[in-house]
Amino acid sequence: RLFAASRQGSVLSWQLPSERALFSRNGAPAPTFDPPELIYQNQKSIHALTASPDERWLAWICDSDTVLIWDLRENELSQRLQIDRLKGSPAIDFSEDSSSLIVGGGIEPDPSGVRKAVSWVVVYERDATKQFVETMTRRWSGRPVVRALKLLDDKRFVCARGQLVRAESSVGHLEIWNFSNGVASVERQLDSGQSINALDYHRPSRRLAWCDDLGVASVRTLGTGPTAPGRSADTVQFRASPNKTTGVRFSPDGNELAVMTTKGGVSLWQIGETSIQTEDPDNASPGAPESAEKPEATPALTRALLSARRIEQLAEYRGHRDTVTDAVFIDSTKSDRARPQE
Repeated sequence: RLFAASRQGSVLSWQLPSERALFSRNGAPAPTFDPPELIYQNQKSIHALTASPDERWLAWICDSDTVLIWDLRENELSQRLQIDRLKGSPAIDFSEDSSSLIVGGGIEPDPSGVRKAVSWVVVYERDATKQFVETMTRRWSGRPVVRALKLLDDKRFVCARGQLVRAESSVGHLEIWNFSNGVASVERQLDSGQSINALDYHRPSRRLAWCDDLGVASVRTLGTGPTAPGRSADTVQFRASPNKTTGVRFSPDGNELAVMTTKGGVSLWQIGETSIQTEDPDNASPGAPESAEKPEATPALTRALLSARRIEQLAEYRGHRDTVTDAVFIDSTKSDRARPQE
């Protein structure tokens, strides 16, 4: 199934066919699909949408101050989470086991300087009644808005900060946070500089991608670099567009990256084959002897890092006049490769 939401307040669901091609080739007529199902309609804008990995829940941010959780099995609204005291919510994500939900956002300062910048993150966890309850709230004053979030595991998330409106001097950060028992602290900073607008995380390969106001996309394999602040040598950067980039999305195998822009473009990039990492060098067991073999020196992981530097543009898709905010890869059994759909 494919889900989409709009600023007109609608949430749509498509049932994609599995027995025939999803894309036309060599000038053939475009394939047809059944009309989408309208599963929700409201007058309030929808700013972000995410589905749980277990395909049970669909969650979206409605009018920046409410999170709605839809039960996909029962096809009904399951829960409404009010966050109006923290206004401004552009980021949302489920954990890998679908038991946690993280939401973030913020408010930018007004030109007069009366209202200060505020950013925040809220974590919800599912209880015995299958309801999501708030377990942690963190609020910062004077820091850029939280633009994107990804839960890495049950105790860590990566947070991208930036500005909602492009400015002459934009500032952004990319940080990994650790949270437990309702307390959150920075584990490390991965990047700082331009406003970071979006990120994606490929869990099997532990690859993280993000993009900024200058059209630059970055890719890093987590667990392989130093814990010191700042960008490490393991972060690969490339100029994806002359325009502001607004979104990044990994292919299912993690070997390709789609990058979206403000000028209606979607570019597809080959970023190198991945190797699956089974251990996290940055979170080794405490007390391990210094002479112990370090996981980052293994041949499999080294190959992944080297191949990730061979960046090659594969395609450029055009068809929008306005900003493209997101894309999704769809596997087609009759296609040579899953292609991003805008």
